[in-house]
Amino acid sequence: MHTWIYLIFKRNFLNIALFIKEYSKDSSFCYDKILFYFAFKCKYLQQLDLAESCISAPDFVNFLQSCGDCLTHLRLSNCNFVDKLSLLTILGICKNLKVLNFSYCTLEGMDQEVSSLKNLEFLEKLDLEGSHIRTESLCKILQKTRRMRNLNLSTGYRGYRELLDLDAITIQLKNSCPDLEIIDLSGYSIITSRGITTPKPKIAAQSISIACIDCFPPVNA
Repeated sequence: MHTWIYLIFKRNFLNIALFIKEYSKDSSFCYDKILFYFAFKCKYLQQLDLAESCISAPDFVNFLQSCGDCLTHLRLSNCNFVDKLSLLTILGICKNLKVLNFSYCTLEGMDQEVSSLKNLEFLEKLDLEGSHIRTESLCKILQKTRRMRNLNLSTGYRGYRELLDLDAITIQLKNSCPDLEIIDLSGYSIITSRGITTPKPKIAAQSISIACIDCFPPVNA
């Protein structure tokens, strides 16, 4: 048995990149076949990394329905299959998620489904780099995910189409996420004193990556 297959069963961790490296030169290589193979063999799977994989949305949904109940870590960075059905399936099945990565997934046009991520009450780390999430949707998520410790809102290499309202977000963080330790706002350039001087509760952030943030007084000060 290959070492990496042994580790999957021993550690309940599946990383699609391992298979890409092992079988990408095989003409019969197919992401969907990989998921089908493991769907009924990983009943207690805890960590799933499908970053940059080319599986279909229906196969992803079927896989979660088979072995997504115990997932605590889900990484879907740069996955084009993330759609409304995928989001609803994650919400319905993966209720114990602590780590969720949607970096470079396009979340535009799915505001209602994205806002529903607020129901993932155990969420501690959320990566939304380059996802184009809207301010209103993000604030709704932060209202309920009070265990949030690590939040990545970097615009990433895609840049931004619509600036997030950093004042509204920092105020929501101060009100709802007292355990926040790390926040990445790289790529944004404006935050006013309204977001900085909001009264307690205080964020005990240990690491802040902001990169070229300019601070201005609020417009209606």
